[in-house]
Amino acid sequence: MDNFFEKLQNQSKKLPALPGVYLFKNSADQILYIGKAKNLKNRIKSYFQNNKHIKNMALIENSSKIEHIITKSELEAMLLEAELIKSNQPKFNILLKDGQPFLYIKLNNRTKKLPQLEIVRNKKTKGIYFGPFLEKTPTRKVYNFLMKTFRLKICNKKIENGCLDYHMGLCAGNCKSNFDEKSYLERLNLAKLALKKGHAKFLKHLEKEILKNNIKLKFEKSKELYEYLKAFKIVFHNLDENYSFKSPSKTLVTKDIWILDKNKKTLFLFKEKNAALSKKRIFSLQFEDINDYLKYIYSYYQNFNCSNTILTNFEIKNTHKKILEKFLKSFHRKDYPVKIITPIE
Repeated sequence: MDNFFEKLQNQSKKLPALPGVYLFKNSADQILYIGKAKNLKNRIKSYFQNNKHIKNMALIENSSKIEHIITKSELEAMLLEAELIKSNQPKFNILLKDGQPFLYIKLNNRTKKLPQLEIVRNKKTKGIYFGPFLEKTPTRKVYNFLMKTFRLKICNKKIENGCLDYHMGLCAGNCKSNFDEKSYLERLNLAKLALKKGHAKFLKHLEKEILKNNIKLKFEKSKELYEYLKAFKIVFHNLDENYSFKSPSKTLVTKDIWILDKNKKTLFLFKEKNAALSKKRIFSLQFEDINDYLKYIYSYYQNFNCSNTILTNFEIKNTHKKILEKFLKSFHRKDYPVKIITPIE
């Protein structure tokens, strides 16, 4: 512990006093934690000054080096940090645990068997992971929709004319002797694109593919893609509020309300839609100071969309508030400003 502590502390002294993103890595070059800072030197210095904090101790103990990326501003650092966390999902960045595990949709990379989509609770084995998703119900809906729409279910049967699920349009048909593996992989790739690109980009991708096939006079393929397009428009409409890449309707009045209880051990999120409560979430965490509340809210909005108005029952410094508002507008590509308000009693 002492050797690691001293080595990392020496690295921290060489960091510039500039805004940027820092990465704690282990000896295998795996990213353990990603953070952002207005002043990299001071931020990393705080880890060693507060080394009795359980999280800091665990992070330092498991790390072998600290890397950094300089940015032009604190806002740019926030945006870069969010993108890097989304891409790498470091285990020490998980702030939003409320007693329920995250879900991932995983595309496994099996060599002897066909690659498949599956829902998992952790990232223990190799594969391509989409997530983590905090909401179980919409995640399972998306997964089931993809499996059914693209006929991705793989069975362990061998039946000449196909199993019952195949004739019901559920099974991919690998049970048949003349199974079309190429068609299956094409459909699987579409499911992968749907998860990777996000709603709007994937719909545009389908529209372009339909146009290409029309030009090539491949009308049967165009019709198949058009059916996918219609189905996705319906399911995306129903699930929009759970994902961060879709802006809410301009005619819809929404509010996010964050309430911290008097004991400062529980954080409540109420989502209000047209003056009616549409969703409530409860997060339990041992808070230390106001910065922990902000980290928690900031981490939440890396995964979920935000309303144009966010209310809190605790004060946020004006400088922190302004940069968080700018981050939410830029990260979620809003065409309207996001306002964080603490109502005065």
